Amino acid sequence: MLSKKIKQLFIAASIAIVSTFVVQPAVEATHYMFITDKQEENAGMEFRKALESKYSPIYDTQESRDLDTVVYRLYSTMQNPRYDYTQTVRLIDDGQINAYTGPAGNIYVCQSLIRLAKTSDEIAFVVGHEIGHDMHEHWKQTIERQYKTQLLTGIAV
Repeated sequence: MLSKKIKQLFIAASIAIVSTFVVQPAVEATHYMFITDKQEENAGMEFRKALESKYSPIYDTQESRDLDTVVYRLYSTMQNPRYDYTQTVRLIDDGQINAYTGPAGNIYVCQSLIRLAKTSDEIAFVVGHEIGHDMHEHWKQTIERQYKTQLLTGIAV
């Protein structure tokens, strides 16, 4: 009896590991099976609400003006951006040297990171990196990969 359970767990773990690598190429396509545009919009609102309830966006500081300048510079050179990043990139202070990208073009840059940057090009590098996460819809890839792994693991067990 115990060996049957161990065998099932081994099979489930193997499927989970393999599915991470096998499912990956299919998820990198531009169309996602499970997440609609409306769901992304709703997820973006929830992400924004959750983050901004914990960390209020910072406006009217030198750091926020520096960030706005960089974002405008990046946005004005982009062809066919998914979102108006001049509206979706926000400055927060969560005590981290970090930046976050969520659904629907919501990008948050931490004030500590702006303060640490020596030039506007360093800020542009970070913001450009986060925009890349959004344009490639990495959050969708993560959600769908997790969903497919859970689905395959559930079938195996």
